[in-house]
Amino acid sequence: MPELVVLESLVSLFLLLPLIRPLVKKLWPMDGLVWLPVLALAITIAIFPAYGFRPECIPLLLYGIILNIMNIPSLMSLLAHLKNDDFRERNRGLIFFLFVLLIFTAGTAIYFLPARDTALLADGVQSVTLSDDVRQEKLFVRVYTAEAVSAEPRPVMLLIPPVTGSVLVVDRICGALRDQGFTVITWSRRDFDLAALDGQGQIFRLPIQDLFALFRANSRGSISEAANEAGRFLETGRGSDISFLLDAIKIHRGLPDFDEGPGGATIDWTCIFAAGYGAGGAALLSLAGTPEFIAQNPALRGIITVESPPLSVLKGEDRPPAVISPQDTNWIHSLWTGVSADTASAVYTRTKSFSCRTSSLRVTDCTPSASSAVSLAEDLRS
Repeated sequence: MPELVVLESLVSLFLLLPLIRPLVKKLWPMDGLVWLPVLALAITIAIFPAYGFRPECIPLLLYGIILNIMNIPSLMSLLAHLKNDDFRERNRGLIFFLFVLLIFTAGTAIYFLPARDTALLADGVQSVTLSDDVRQEKLFVRVYTAEAVSAEPRPVMLLIPPVTGSVLVVDRICGALRDQGFTVITWSRRDFDLAALDGQGQIFRLPIQDLFALFRANSRGSISEAANEAGRFLETGRGSDISFLLDAIKIHRGLPDFDEGPGGATIDWTCIFAAGYGAGGAALLSLAGTPEFIAQNPALRGIITVESPPLSVLKGEDRPPAVISPQDTNWIHSLWTGVSADTASAVYTRTKSFSCRTSSLRVTDCTPSASSAVSLAEDLRS
């Protein structure tokens, strides 16, 4: 992403100039330099809603926050129109340490950027928009199917993407499943997914308040009551999407008619598998435990959950913090005790594999990768 490299380089420059000001006499008269860390922090924060969650930018964000805190006295003096030359007395050792730290954080942000943009698959993919009149929502659906003539009908894989990343992060997995003989259906929804992608390729980002709610649900959903409520909202939304799409599949409502489509590829609409990431997988588990859902969807042969802790089954209350006994004076033992207690406090950290006796539904847990998708596809086909 070349534009991100430019932004991160600009942020680094804005953080560097005030840092080296005490060492460069030509910069001493430039009082406006105290505003550069503020601008750098604003640009870094704006990267997240604009480009999605960028873990490589976290160190740069923290560095910007620290530098802005240190810069508060100079900024207050400038706003009060007072003489500000305290920066000349700044410790040289501290400047050198912050300079090395800036090189590390900026280097981390730039080095771990994707080497190139990976365009979404286009061949054999059709995009449609389905409207849910009951909820007043629009689902941007992508359908992956083979262009060549199929020797036998292709089963359907309903792939529920993670809310974070959405169709952008499962595109290659959808392609791998298609190559293994499935017709794959996935989707995104505006103001719900990070990010949503419509049929024209336009990307819709989440509002900033929803972005924080999503982060809280993912990080503290099994501990905090407020975060758990946000996680349950995501599961409910995904569950409604799943039910709506399965109903649309039954009557082929709004979906491309591939039975007589390009290449003559045929689809077996009576054999459907559903795979869900995160809140989508948790929603699948909840729906699979409902006899009405199973009875209404006899074509659903199995579900696959990927890293899907069912937050909706947790009680709506904060869990108490782990308590470490005072006699645990050995630091290694104390650290291990704390880690064990924190792990135990998260009641549902991962959904384990189990068998479901309801009808012939099959439930599987797997790891999120294209290679696992291929092996899973071969297992399901057999």
